[in-house]
Amino acid sequence: MDVAELLAKYEIHELLMRCLSAFDSEEWDIVRESFHPGAQHDHGTWKGSIDELIEREKITYQGFSGNFHFSGNEQIWLDGDAARSEMYSVCWHRTRGDAERPPEDLAAGMRYLDRHERRDGVWRIADRVVVIDWYRSDPVTSPDWPRVLGAHAGGSR
Repeated sequence: MDVAELLAKYEIHELLMRCLSAFDSEEWDIVRESFHPGAQHDHGTWKGSIDELIEREKITYQGFSGNFHFSGNEQIWLDGDAARSEMYSVCWHRTRGDAERPPEDLAAGMRYLDRHERRDGVWRIADRVVVIDWYRSDPVTSPDWPRVLGAHAGGSR
């Protein structure tokens, strides 16, 4: 592997980390910038453009009081100005709950299968398929956990 390949893989890695973090912090402009215009996002039960996904996520995330994605097992395969990647992730969301439904902790294990393209020297995601390998929902047993743990419940950026 030469330096150019290492640099390309590093740039794709940084792209993936920045995009995943932007979902958690709800920085939708960064999410949008991570994808090429016209990119498709296949989430298993739903498929559409990145703009459609962002509009869906904005609504979905209003029902959450916390979000967290953790990734690993990242592999990137280069082919000139194109690449494929597979990245494992575990996500967690805490629902806000309401008078009819108490808060829940939602967790899932998934893989992001991405096709990347370098256009005008910039790597972005051209298409994404999300494969959900497992999912669970648990009742919240400590709804005031940030205060109890003395943790800061906000973002760090």
